[in-house]
Amino acid sequence: MNTRLERIQKLIDQGYKLENRKFLNIELPIPQLTNSEGREVNIFFNGPAGFSWIAFLFYPVVFFQIRFYSFYLLIAFIWYGYLQILDSGVVPIYLSMTIPVLIFPICWASYFPYLRYTQQIKGIKENNLFLSIVVGTLIYNVAKQIPYYFVFGKLTNFFNSWVEVIQAFTSN
Repeated sequence: MNTRLERIQKLIDQGYKLENRKFLNIELPIPQLTNSEGREVNIFFNGPAGFSWIAFLFYPVVFFQIRFYSFYLLIAFIWYGYLQILDSGVVPIYLSMTIPVLIFPICWASYFPYLRYTQQIKGIKENNLFLSIVVGTLIYNVAKQIPYYFVFGKLTNFFNSWVEVIQAFTSN
């Protein structure tokens, strides 16, 4: 990962500008890299910093580790829209599953080195890896659960399992 960050630093030294996109003054996990002439550089999948396989496989964890919490807010909004489309039956289920399973992780893996760089430049220290694994996974599932509850009016299997565990401990 350090070589990716060094590549980004070289680009910044050459006059490139890196900033995260904002919506309603909330910093989104979508970086924008512009060259010295002001043109946007494509960082999706084949950007100068490359592709992070760790972020591809474990994106809920790595975004918590770098303390980019607005990622989970974006996940909740995306998931709500996705569930609305899925519930409407407009898009076939096999086609709709490629979006969250393949396309989103590719986006997060392409963006992660740039987001990590911007967090380090701001002086934001990273969370502990173990804490990131536990809490990042939990917050990710909560971010997906809230829209699921609003669309379908019930809890997901993940939360039903946790409710059963909590009831088992409290009933004794």
